[in-house]
Amino acid sequence: MALLLMLTYCTCVSMVVADTNTDGISFQEGLPAELVIDTNLPLDDQLGQLDAMVRWGEENEPKPKGGLLSGIKKTFAGPEGPTPTTVSALRDNLGEIQGVQVTITGIYTASEDGARGILTTAEGTVPVTLGGGVQPEGFGESPLGGVPAVVAGLVEVVNTPPEPSIRVTRLTPAGWLATLRIARIHEIQGDFKSAQAAYTQAADSAHTAGALFSGFATVRAAELAMEQLADPAQAEKLYNKAWTQCGTLDSQGHCAYLTWQLKDGVWEEKPLRNVVGPVLDSLNRERFWYRVVAGFVALGGSNPGIGVILLAFAVRLMIWPLTRKQLESAQSMQALQPQMKALQEKYVDDKQKFQEEFWKLCQSRGVNPLGGCLPMLIQFPILIMLYRGIRAYIWHFDNASFLWIHNLAAPDMILLVAYTISMIMFQKATQRMQPAAAMNPQQAQQQQMMTWMMPIMFFFFFQSFPAAFLLYWLSSNVFYFGEQYVHRTMRSKSAATCDDAAADTPKPAGGLVSGMVKLLSPEDNSEQKEAETQRTSYADRKAAEAGKKGRKMDARKKRR
Repeated sequence: MALLLMLTYCTCVSMVVADTNTDGISFQEGLPAELVIDTNLPLDDQLGQLDAMVRWGEENEPKPKGGLLSGIKKTFAGPEGPTPTTVSALRDNLGEIQGVQVTITGIYTASEDGARGILTTAEGTVPVTLGGGVQPEGFGESPLGGVPAVVAGLVEVVNTPPEPSIRVTRLTPAGWLATLRIARIHEIQGDFKSAQAAYTQAADSAHTAGALFSGFATVRAAELAMEQLADPAQAEKLYNKAWTQCGTLDSQGHCAYLTWQLKDGVWEEKPLRNVVGPVLDSLNRERFWYRVVAGFVALGGSNPGIGVILLAFAVRLMIWPLTRKQLESAQSMQALQPQMKALQEKYVDDKQKFQEEFWKLCQSRGVNPLGGCLPMLIQFPILIMLYRGIRAYIWHFDNASFLWIHNLAAPDMILLVAYTISMIMFQKATQRMQPAAAMNPQQAQQQQMMTWMMPIMFFFFFQSFPAAFLLYWLSSNVFYFGEQYVHRTMRSKSAATCDDAAADTPKPAGGLVSGMVKLLSPEDNSEQKEAETQRTSYADRKAAEAGKKGRKMDARKKRR
């Protein structure tokens, strides 16, 4: 009986071991070929080989060029060197790209003689042949079996029916894929901290290379930070990064990025947004600005577009007192334009004297030239907070339509153009408020350039921003134009005589304008005292003399 139990136990153990080690990938079922690690080979040896490939790439491969000018060049001139492609693209467009130089990234396995090989990807395999004299670079002395590689070469046609093949002109390691496989090995070994760091690094390098596996790397790093390392702050940061990667959608409103998640021992392929969105929503649900946005959406009848517009109206209403002061300051400055123009002509060769007299003029009329800056400055922190609130609420904006906008969580070109036009109008309105007479021709020209340059810069900067944020800012600009109209209408009803009287009445010196006058005035203030003495009216002097005479008469009467 004991012998029978022992034989049964050994049989079960052998079956389990055999099932676990079959090709080394039984617990990796469902993963694409790029992510499958052969656990039959020593994992530490694989780590050493992959790490050497990454170092070789860092030392020998050219760094990708970045910046605005590089992006514009790529847009109009296209990518430099061979065209990146995929196995499915090769098969679908074989007749068009035959004889074209291309690059494909995948897992390369060489034949025994090393002259041929197979490149395996998630979309299938493609045979490759090394051209005369071509030798693999950066792989060391290890046999080329299951290594991440970039194959560059000419597209050829083989077999009947025709199938694509590549005549290799260069065979090098794929640095981002090697880093991703390093992360996979660390995770298999249970070293989750190293795995999370490697996944994060792989996500950055894969995104730079334009590889869609950057989405998986980012999400997997976030999942390890949340589940294994108990670091929700880092997880939230990575989930936000993954959502940003999928900010641009195709014509059908789909994100090209995918990820894989383990469920019941099998890895399932899922759209990146469907994985990241619900997690971000659960992480941000208790945030203040999330609740603010959610409250206005509920106030708008659960219509996210109407909720954003109501939010913009509420913010404009909240800062209306500051906006009113801004508009009043601008109108006061407009009333001083003739005097400022005269000062500019009088002190055309003495800028310091002009500035001094300009601030004295503002002080005498009780006008603050910088009074219009505060409402504009205070809006920027509000915009930043609202952007965070919209990003926190982004899962509810996803696939939510409003007017022509199909998805408030994705960029919208028509809305971006409308926003840019509103910014140009906003800049022009702001420019009209500035004291043009206080600026020299060069400053006026620079201001005119900024009227166009800033909106154009925003146009390129906001191309990847969600439509919900642009809808908020466009609505805010429209409400601002309405505030200007209302303020002008109310001011036009006031009597012109009252405005003239208010403009001629000197205001008590103090505050910012008084400080600017003191700063710009010379240290010797004898001229200022003399001017103050001259400003004393004739009637005041006569009244003072009459007072002195009255006191003398009273004194004489007392003596008598």
